[in-house]
Amino acid sequence: MEDQFSYEIDGKSNDLGEESRICNILEKKHGEVRISILVTPNALRNWQNIFQTSDVNAGIRLEIDENGLSGVIVSEGTPDQLLGASSPSLLTIGKQSSISIIIAHDSGITISVNGEGVSGVTGVVKPKCDRLRIGVGFDDTRGFDGTGSIMFETGFNRKRFPIPQSAKTFGQILVILGSIMWVVGDTFTRAKEPAARDEPSS
Repeated sequence: MEDQFSYEIDGKSNDLGEESRICNILEKKHGEVRISILVTPNALRNWQNIFQTSDVNAGIRLEIDENGLSGVIVSEGTPDQLLGASSPSLLTIGKQSSISIIIAHDSGITISVNGEGVSGVTGVVKPKCDRLRIGVGFDDTRGFDGTGSIMFETGFNRKRFPIPQSAKTFGQILVILGSIMWVVGDTFTRAKEPAARDEPSS
């Protein structure tokens, strides 16, 4: 069964505290949470946070930098043990972008922007969820300058971390190219070797 919870992003900090409907899922040791975000930045600077589930590095937070690069940071259990993934697709001032994040507790996280540049990292995530804040994260100095909306979807339970098909295909291409280059190089080396000559017997 899936549940959806939506919130507006209006340039102000929305402090929801320990939102039990979301935190109960986020702090379980299984299952999956999908976070869908629509944002339009008014400005880009280091380090704006769009949301958090706990202060500093204890939970999940989404951060963007001065270039429009967005990255999701998730705790593996302590503030010093973190997993992070960023999408190479950039946000643009004045333009609406969609960000999709999937948190799979037993296998890792993925992030994509506008359906492109899917990236992910594997690992067991154990984020705290004791202070859900929308429009700010890490601390009060890292607010998001822009508007949009965010939706949390819970109730998923995937058994395997979803590796993007594009990543699989790219890896397969690298393996094939590497094999071809090895064969070509080996053949070229053999072609350069002088043919063996029989030595006259004494």
